[in-house]
Amino acid sequence: MMSHQLLSNIRLHTIHYIGQYFYFAVLMTIGIKYRWVPIYKKVGPIISKNYTEAFDSQKNPYWFVHLSDTHINEFNSNYSKRMDDALNSSLMYKADLLVHTGDITDNFGTDSRPKYGHQYEGDWIEYSKIFKKYRNCYKHVLGNAGNHDMFGVYSFDSPNFNYKKYSGFDNPISCTEEFQVSKYSLDYFNNETNNDQKLNLTFVSLNPFRFPTAHPTMMYYVIPRKDYLDRLEKVITSVDSNDKIIIHSHYPQSFFKPTKSSSGKTSQELISQPNTIAYLSGHLHPIIPIYEHQGMQKNSNYIEAINVDVKTNRLYGILTIDNGRTSYHQIDPSSPNKCLITYPIPINQSSIISGFNDSSAKLRIMCFSDKEFTIRFNGSFSGNMEFIREIKDNVYLYEFDIPDLPSGIHNLIFDGDWNDEIEFNVKDPIPEFKEAKNVEYSTCYLVRVALPILWCFLFFITIPIPFLQSTRYIKFMNEGKLLNIKYWILTISGLSMRAKIQNLHFVHKLILFIAVLWPTCLPISMMETEGHVGIVMTYGYVIKGMFNYAEHSQDYAIYYLTAIVLPVVMSGASYGAGIPFIGLGGLESFAMFIVSAYYTSTWLWYDPLAESVGLVCEYLSVFSLGMILLFPVALFSYAGITCVKKAKNKVDQTIPLLTNSE
Repeated sequence: MMSHQLLSNIRLHTIHYIGQYFYFAVLMTIGIKYRWVPIYKKVGPIISKNYTEAFDSQKNPYWFVHLSDTHINEFNSNYSKRMDDALNSSLMYKADLLVHTGDITDNFGTDSRPKYGHQYEGDWIEYSKIFKKYRNCYKHVLGNAGNHDMFGVYSFDSPNFNYKKYSGFDNPISCTEEFQVSKYSLDYFNNETNNDQKLNLTFVSLNPFRFPTAHPTMMYYVIPRKDYLDRLEKVITSVDSNDKIIIHSHYPQSFFKPTKSSSGKTSQELISQPNTIAYLSGHLHPIIPIYEHQGMQKNSNYIEAINVDVKTNRLYGILTIDNGRTSYHQIDPSSPNKCLITYPIPINQSSIISGFNDSSAKLRIMCFSDKEFTIRFNGSFSGNMEFIREIKDNVYLYEFDIPDLPSGIHNLIFDGDWNDEIEFNVKDPIPEFKEAKNVEYSTCYLVRVALPILWCFLFFITIPIPFLQSTRYIKFMNEGKLLNIKYWILTISGLSMRAKIQNLHFVHKLILFIAVLWPTCLPISMMETEGHVGIVMTYGYVIKGMFNYAEHSQDYAIYYLTAIVLPVVMSGASYGAGIPFIGLGGLESFAMFIVSAYYTSTWLWYDPLAESVGLVCEYLSVFSLGMILLFPVALFSYAGITCVKKAKNKVDQTIPLLTNSE
């Protein structure tokens, strides 16, 4: 009898724990795997635009400096030094224009955790000291606000709106609409023999923020409203068709959700004008620049350059424009490039404006030094670069006639006073290829799919309506045919928890069900912006009577379901299965409580939730209430424990022991 009882217990526990954890282990494995699997988009074939004018060697290239994500923090002098180093290094390039694409400051008021994202003037004062040191070194300075720069601003006219007070950019920002979208035009006389030929550039600045603004994570993506897109359409269609358009924003294009303007156009459609030649952004802090092909003509109209951050990776970029062809160059302040290839265009930056079928184009290099260079090259063809002219003080232009090369991909390797290499395409179109989107796509889609799946699963498990008879499944767990396919499907899918939960007291089941329903209609946390109270919901936040959709609010819902609700439900299922509370059942519940408490207190409270809502509001969140109320009430209440005993007695009466039947 004891041997049979032992085997029965082993069977019960084995089937139970397979049903508890197998399904989630599989899902976690899939999630971890696909978290880093890139999502691809099709590009091309890239067919070079037929230029009405041949490549003009008399035209000088134009170039400017691009910084992003400096994250100046009053409490960390390293960030200030890195911005200073980058700006000091950039002076070597004698550029007329500087563009900073946002996250100018950190805006936490500390450099240690826990920290709360808000308007912190000390960071801006520190930034202003560095900026003023170099401001007069450039004729024009343009820029954007990043999500860090916009933490917790109640209105455009707020006295705490530090970007407006301290940024110092030339972009016009006299009102909310102008701050959101503005244009800045300049003319560059780039022909040595005929000043009537000039490069007309219009820079369009995108700051897709709506007041009142929220705090970290909830402004990580952009959901453009119709009025914002209407403003963008008005500004970008007002640009002269002869001007070349360069868009700059803190956010990559992929972070703009495909909402539509009054005319039915998305932000990507509005940006992709016939005369758009580049899009500059930051935000992602990549180790090297990310080049994404953009535009409505098979994603090949122009290149978006997502810049490396100055804060950690300490790099910046330079965009060159040579006869309308654009090329982006990464610069390391510790060893800045002495020369930049302005044509041909690297194959990974090729677009329809790259002119790779132009037989009149020349190999061109700009060098930055106080002396002329000797530069040799070999590869698909070889020779020595020829000095052409000095564009400005210590900026020299070199050329070489490109021979008639066969169609396809070619490469050149440079040596002498400067070393580099380039791979480029000539003549034939570049065949269609798949381009990996930045990894944020995979993360975003994974969470957005996981949330409704997890919620539906928990809803099915806990809904207190009797179906899926629990008695038969409990019998299967204790005795009966092990090869019952139906019950094994229920077990490995995790749906068997439904049968176990049915054995709990109704009050216990109701508590679990309400906990599951909570994020669908009730606040996850309180929040505030400049003293004005708001609430964080599953799909956004509400403040000033306005709902704002926010992608990362869903993260908090999934954190709540996984860190608070799921452990409570799984513990309840253990009780319902008859796993003794004084034994493995209680040990499992206690372990889950410890893991949940540790996860919530050492990471969630300490990091993302503190950044988003602050130390006061996070303790009034559903996570705190769940830890304080849900675990004790649902797991350790007298009703919960006694009902398990009653359910076990009921099972004992309906399932005779083998010893009795013998």
